[in-house]
Amino acid sequence: MCNTVHLIIFQDVKHVAGRKLTTWQTEDRFFQLPPYTLNDSTVVKYMKACMQLTWRMVTQIPPLQMEYKSLFLQKNQTKIGYHNSPDMLTKETGPSGQDQVEEIACYLWPGLLDGGGRLIRAGEVLCKIKGKL
Repeated sequence: MCNTVHLIIFQDVKHVAGRKLTTWQTEDRFFQLPPYTLNDSTVVKYMKACMQLTWRMVTQIPPLQMEYKSLFLQKNQTKIGYHNSPDMLTKETGPSGQDQVEEIACYLWPGLLDGGGRLIRAGEVLCKIKGKL
């Protein structure tokens, strides 16, 4: 019974990932993957390992938390660099008028916190380029 449920969930995840990959490749013509990517045995093993790890993370008490929603650089994040797209110019000031705060353009890797909010692994982000909009 348990293996059947895992197989159904895996097939659902694979289907959703395939739809998202197809949509992404349709919108971004510069990055293309071969159509068989989601059927590659290495990718399938990786997806299954990710699902098992995620299940363990959310079922432990208290569950681990991922941090990926901050708009401005925090102490629990590591700035890897800057997003070099022209539409990624930062606002002139951060929250409460602080000029020193950097605005996050995107997450490369989310932060990981334990159930009590203590940092396990800092998130990795790209910040927006400083400039005027």
